[in-house]
Amino acid sequence: MYLHIKYDFLIAQEGVADTVDAPVPSFDLDLASNLPYLLAQASALASLQIDALAKSVGMSRNETKTILSLISDTGRRQGHTLNELAEIMMVKQPTLSRVVEGMVKNGLLKRQTAAADRRTVNITLTHKGQEQATILADRARAVEYRFQDKLGPQEFKTLVSLLNLVVTRLK
Repeated sequence: MYLHIKYDFLIAQEGVADTVDAPVPSFDLDLASNLPYLLAQASALASLQIDALAKSVGMSRNETKTILSLISDTGRRQGHTLNELAEIMMVKQPTLSRVVEGMVKNGLLKRQTAAADRRTVNITLTHKGQEQATILADRARAVEYRFQDKLGPQEFKTLVSLLNLVVTRLK
């Protein structure tokens, strides 16, 4: 006999609650095979690597993620809006706004009005920001190579593919 409880999952894009029946969890939960727990643990370990990367160049995690996000899409030379960056980085827009303001004051970023729509402001790297981006990209690749070395090339490729699938389907 199963007792059922309701779990509410919010679908952020639509703002609609989707309720599903789920069995009451047993007290012998195996965290070694619990996907949400494992993802949180892996995220925490990866965050430590990002924090160390940021610290190595005297930046915060969000400053580092901002620069890496701006250089990760080379086809977008016009930059990203604040909302686009917040979505890419998975941070709240007011938090990112403060980070960007500090980076503008430090000469790493600039705001540019879009030619097509003067109401749109894109965030781009300055020359100083591009120099910092080169350093960060090299160090980010080194961190990635360490992950690949620990996992092996095939497992690394499989993990990246599966994580992209998880992120895409759960957004």
